[in-house]
Amino acid sequence: MKMEELTERSKKIAVEILDKYGPSPIKIYGHPRGGISAMLSVIRYLPNANPVTFPKDSDIIIEDIYDTGRTYEILKYHNKPIYFIIDKRIDDIPEWIVFPWEEEFKEYVNINS
Repeated sequence: MKMEELTERSKKIAVEILDKYGPSPIKIYGHPRGGISAMLSVIRYLPNANPVTFPKDSDIIIEDIYDTGRTYEILKYHNKPIYFIIDKRIDDIPEWIVFPWEEEFKEYVNINS
């Protein structure tokens, strides 16, 4: 995924959140690994966002991708709205996605293999 597409998708999610919650402070949880980077990408466009450490303390959850649904099955028990940068149930996306925050790691693995 190119940075431009990530920016576009992050801004779209930020607008959805602002439309739903308004300017009130909102606590956002990014699920470990990709969701933390996804959350950071989205909150750049949310002046009212406060990252939290635990999903129980959040108003919403942000995750990088809905792929097989395994992570969703875990997160849904927190009864919080979940926003995905990519949702394969909706988006027509090729099978494997490499997010911008994974590029550096990919290069490291290729160099050290």
